[in-house]
Amino acid sequence: MDFDVRNILISISSKGIDSILIDNKSTKNINNKNFADIEDRARCQLGEYFKGTRKKFSLPINYENCSEFSCKILKETIKIPYGETRTYSWLAKKCTNPKSYRAVGQVMRRNPFLIVIPCHRVISSSGELGGFSGGIENKKFLLYHEQNVIKEEQNV
Repeated sequence: MDFDVRNILISISSKGIDSILIDNKSTKNINNKNFADIEDRARCQLGEYFKGTRKKFSLPINYENCSEFSCKILKETIKIPYGETRTYSWLAKKCTNPKSYRAVGQVMRRNPFLIVIPCHRVISSSGELGGFSGGIENKKFLLYHEQNVIKEEQNV
């Protein structure tokens, strides 16, 4: 499965990126002309990610519409290393109460900053992938992509 970066919808405001969503069916075009420089940077960095040359993003994220709890979870999620996974319960323990893993799962399902905040790296403690607002097939693809990049680097 190849990933078409054009299927990524990026919404930007004066405070930074408001959302990065995957929409395989959309023909929508979000008008970001006032923020073309940020959109260009985001698309460039996403392109590098899919080529396997970028593992971390340096983009302005607007957390203004996130609750304090969500913001804390999302900021911790950014720290999950490329090519690795963590569980919802691990993230709950790291940020709040170990019993809040279901709430963590809801934050991951509603993550408005797909790929850049790598919620695809968070799975259930049983090893199941769990939900993903970009679709479970895309979550599988992103995890597989990162693991392949790591394997290729180890074979060099």
